[in-house]
Amino acid sequence: MFAPSFLAGNRSAVGTYTGVNFTSLNNAEGITTDSNYLYTISKFSDTVRRFEFDGVYTGFEWSVSPTSTNPSDIYWDESNDRFLVTDEGTKDTTSWSSSFVYQGIFISGASISGGGNPVGVTFDGSNYWLAVNWNGNDDSLQKFNASGVFISEETITSDPQSVAFYKGDLWVVIGSANDYVERYNLSAGPVGTTFITLPSTQPKGIVGVDGVFYICDSSDT
Repeated sequence: MFAPSFLAGNRSAVGTYTGVNFTSLNNAEGITTDSNYLYTISKFSDTVRRFEFDGVYTGFEWSVSPTSTNPSDIYWDESNDRFLVTDEGTKDTTSWSSSFVYQGIFISGASISGGGNPVGVTFDGSNYWLAVNWNGNDDSLQKFNASGVFISEETITSDPQSVAFYKGDLWVVIGSANDYVERYNLSAGPVGTTFITLPSTQPKGIVGVDGVFYICDSSDT
């Protein structure tokens, strides 16, 4: 228990839509940043694309296939100089170097409690968190240590789509036509609905950067 493909545009940290939309997202499911660029990942093409913060596609992309067959999220793990990729097909979370070379499985799908699908991954400075979607049955946030070993889980609102750690809290995108972002405090637990993701109607990945949230919508190309 907690001790209490279009980028739908960016939003301020309080959820006000800025009106900025990206293109060339290729039905993106997940998004992350290495502080220099934004990276999105598509489960339809199994590729990662790189963008400037103003939405310009740099033309650079790399494939996570065949290791990842149905990628759902990507996370830049700065502390270990690597990318992490969650996959709903294999249910594994894999590690990729900063030069985009496959390094192996970091969190095995077999270690996910309940056997759900990992749809998001983030790091809070001490532990890793997976957002696990099991079609409304035992949806959860699951905590793993720095070695990728399962620690605990917290049942959460139905249909999580991704998770990000930002300014001391976990931010979880909730789907199933609810389409909002819910904030979870590591010490206090769920804080409640933080903001609605409209105009995004199929929100997926989320990342917070310099007071702004970037949210992927998997319906946009």
